[in-house]
Amino acid sequence: MSHADDSGGDLGTCISRALQGIRTVADELTGSRRTRLIERVLDEALTDPYQGWDLIEIAADIVENADERTKVDVALEDMACRREDRDSAFLSDFDKKRAAMIRLSLVERLDSCREHETFLRNRINWTEFRIKLVDHLIERGDLEESKRLCEEWLAEPGHNRRGHRSEILGRLLWIAVDEGNIADEIRLTECLLLETGQTRYVKRLKALNEADWSTYRHQLLQMLASSRNSAVTADVYVIEEMWPEPLAYVSSQHRYAIDHYREHLDPRFPEQMSQLYERIALQVLTQEVNRKG
Repeated sequence: MSHADDSGGDLGTCISRALQGIRTVADELTGSRRTRLIERVLDEALTDPYQGWDLIEIAADIVENADERTKVDVALEDMACRREDRDSAFLSDFDKKRAAMIRLSLVERLDSCREHETFLRNRINWTEFRIKLVDHLIERGDLEESKRLCEEWLAEPGHNRRGHRSEILGRLLWIAVDEGNIADEIRLTECLLLETGQTRYVKRLKALNEADWSTYRHQLLQMLASSRNSAVTADVYVIEEMWPEPLAYVSSQHRYAIDHYREHLDPRFPEQMSQLYERIALQVLTQEVNRKG
């Protein structure tokens, strides 16, 4: 199957339907019939390098007693270590992390709150588990420890994955709001704006700086212009109806940048936009002619 052409998605669809059928049956089984299914699914999982994880997840979802849980744990240990010596460190870490995620589902369902927290703390070297621990502590009301875990992660070198950074910053922002810390709320909202480029953070900053918005807006635009998300500067211009600025922006960018702003600029600057469209058309025609020689 690893060499099959599934460009049409037919094989993937069949596999998904088969897995869904097993899940449906698994949810209805009890007692020895459930145990036999768990054993069969785990046997298949350990011989299937492609769907093995999905099969183990099915087994984990229906575990009800210590004996069944032990069987799943043994299978997870085998799956977690299967590429430890013969493939890349990245794939080995992926396997260990996925096994830990499945174990976490068992802990959440079958163990105490204290055991749940201990399990997460022992695995905070993986960012996903740190975030889950932070959420657990926030729910419990331990904001100081939640904040410490987030700030510790941000301070460590190499933590520059944008998705994870925005999740960590989002938790810190929630804590700042809960504590009524306006200065931190502004600072973290700025960080999230720079990190994600989402204009909802501009609107939040405007609400937080309403009394001195004109001065703050100027500072914000300067900050955005020097960031890796400088394109959001034009979005601020649109929000604030500062129309000449987005016109200048799209005129200096790749032609695809115009699509996001044309509904605002076409009715306000018909002549300039017509000239811009003409320039783009000539560029495209020139490229096509040159390509054909």
